[in-house]
Amino acid sequence: MDPIELTFTLRNMPRNAVCTVKARSISEREGSILGEWQQLRFERDLKPHDIRYLHQACFPRLAMSTPQTQDTTLRFTQTVQPNEVVFLHVYARE
Repeated sequence: MDPIELTFTLRNMPRNAVCTVKARSISEREGSILGEWQQLRFERDLKPHDIRYLHQACFPRLAMSTPQTQDTTLRFTQTVQPNEVVFLHVYARE
């Protein structure tokens, strides 16, 4: 149940480019609809305003970094907590 650190190596990236890595994550602590529903005691008869609240409260956390390629290789790490899902969007800046 400890966090893990993942290291990514992307080859054939633009030479010596500054890149953007956007990490959107959902975990037990952030963005989890189950966690928010639990705060509502798993009520099945939710009113429209309750559903709007859940919709607004359950967004993935967004983090960004700007690593630079070395030659044509981009290396970066991402720490992932237990039961966390992370979507990575990686692109070279122009």
